[in-house]
Amino acid sequence: MSTRSRSCTCSRPKCSDFGLGGVSPSVYVTTQCPMHCGVYLAYRLLITLYLLGYFLYLFIVSVRPGGEYGGYFFIYLTHWGYILMLVYQICALWNIIVYAAFMKPAGWTSDDDVPWYFFHRGQWMLFNMYASVAILVSILYWGALYVPGTNDLYYDINFHTLNGIVALIEIFLSATIIRILHFIYPFMFAAAYVVFAGIYYAVGGTDQKGNPYIYSVLDFGASLGFAAGLSVVAVVAVVIIHILIVWGLHKLKVLVFDRCCPSCFPNENVENRDLEMEGEFQLKV
Repeated sequence: MSTRSRSCTCSRPKCSDFGLGGVSPSVYVTTQCPMHCGVYLAYRLLITLYLLGYFLYLFIVSVRPGGEYGGYFFIYLTHWGYILMLVYQICALWNIIVYAAFMKPAGWTSDDDVPWYFFHRGQWMLFNMYASVAILVSILYWGALYVPGTNDLYYDINFHTLNGIVALIEIFLSATIIRILHFIYPFMFAAAYVVFAGIYYAVGGTDQKGNPYIYSVLDFGASLGFAAGLSVVAVVAVVIIHILIVWGLHKLKVLVFDRCCPSCFPNENVENRDLEMEGEFQLKV
């Protein structure tokens, strides 16, 4: 294994870095610091079951006739973000189950041998979207939208706090690579919601109380300029969050683990396909 510092292996971003290739499949199913596969699987299973259980409970209670949201449940960015987090966790759980049940016992060691590799790339894309959007939702809600007594505290904790906390845990716990140019994925997600909000207003959509907007700060009818400007700021903000917080914390994690736990990098050269010939990728837990 090369003895050069992993925290210093920075290179100029390339167009190929927008893509989802060039990494060992092991990063999707292992933690940055070595952890037994069974423990990591238990973590994935418990958090996925909790998130899914609460989502189903809230959906059934709030969408039924007389419920808080009725048919308006899916118009809110908060709920889009939670669903994104849930889909990511389900995908991550699927991948580690496949690894523990089939890949590891069969001794697969290179990404050429790994079945269902598109699920790994899907997990990677979902994580890039989810982490930045979750942190943005938490900041926007508690910084601009929160009104004491408006929502149930347990709902606020799950939909406006837990998502951001889980995103931070994932950044430090998972061995998933985070590239700076992957800001394109949360950008596309945020832009898609802005387009949806604009179309929803244009066709006369309302919230569950009959107001002609989804969020009061996003009232295109009352102040088109302000709402449009805020939309642009939100889309730019999610890019900044990806670069400064998500990618920045990932680099901080790499620096800390490189100095304190060099053995936490069993796959030293996974960020660039150009370095792949330096050694065969190995799946380890």
